[in-house]
Amino acid sequence: MLYFPLFSFYYLRVPRILVVDDEKIITLMFREVLESEGHQVESAYDGEEGLRKLRQNPYDLVISDIVMPIMGGVEMITELRREFAGVKILIVTSITDAGSDYMEMVQRLPSIPVLRKPIDKQILIAAVNELLAEGTSRI
Repeated sequence: MLYFPLFSFYYLRVPRILVVDDEKIITLMFREVLESEGHQVESAYDGEEGLRKLRQNPYDLVISDIVMPIMGGVEMITELRREFAGVKILIVTSITDAGSDYMEMVQRLPSIPVLRKPIDKQILIAAVNELLAEGTSRI
């Protein structure tokens, strides 16, 4: 008789990531890089669509741009924090002016890492893995 030790299916779970960015090429590049690392990746192209997807599906991590049409990243993240207090978020932006209104808004969002575009593949992977290692619950 074969014996298979009992183990939690949690360890077999594929991390789910939502990439919210109005630049489709960015979402495609992030999808390619992160799926090659074993993550399941879905995309949204503005904050409103991102919120809608989050309300319908659990995700382990949200990667979001800041400047987007319809609903920007700061507004979406503020709403996410209200609805899903433990959500893990990574901000990606091409904004470089530290004094800009957008960056001031980003700096008011507590404990959210920010990566500047263009993003090196290895830096993206490291940031995502670090955030995913911080906890285990999906939103």
